[in-house]
Amino acid sequence: LLAEIKEGKLKISAVHKISVQLFKGSQTPNQTPLARQIRGLDAIHSFLNTLRSHQIENIKCVATSAVREAENGKDFVNLVREKLNLPIEIISGEEEAQLIYHGVQFSGMLDPRKTLLIDIGGGSVEFTICKQDEILMSLSLPVGVSRLKEKLQHVEVLGKNELTDLRKHLNETMQELKLSIAGQKIERCMEPIVTGK
Repeated sequence: LLAEIKEGKLKISAVHKISVQLFKGSQTPNQTPLARQIRGLDAIHSFLNTLRSHQIENIKCVATSAVREAENGKDFVNLVREKLNLPIEIISGEEEAQLIYHGVQFSGMLDPRKTLLIDIGGGSVEFTICKQDEILMSLSLPVGVSRLKEKLQHVEVLGKNELTDLRKHLNETMQELKLSIAGQKIERCMEPIVTGK
């Protein structure tokens, strides 16, 4: 999403999205295949061309769940730096959630009510409890859309047993969230940004 601020509002200039799925086809747990890294490199190159066509010079690139959790994530970062002369900062799940919060805050969608923000990405889902001017809690869990797809990549038909296993996996992974929001009087829930669909 390329936009500029005019009179306190965002004016969108371009929308450019490419699905990469760094873990797709991986034969080794927590390893991103070279073919997927090259696809990611090509995607970033395409984004850079779009930015430069709009005379954008100050560029900051950050990597989120897939790269920070991959055992060879730094190999991808080094590949991009070497081929495109572009440094990438690997940010934590908490930093990712904070960036999401600031984006929603800028949009004006927040108010004094206690709100649960849910950002569904490819590798992770960020949960943030916040009010208009403060973050009360943020949590990142590895249950993104692409990650769940990879878990089911060898399943041809999603039957009762597969659904049971998936529910068990989600319940176990979401325990931390349940503990974090216990006792919180959440007044509304928002899914303002969906990046993994």
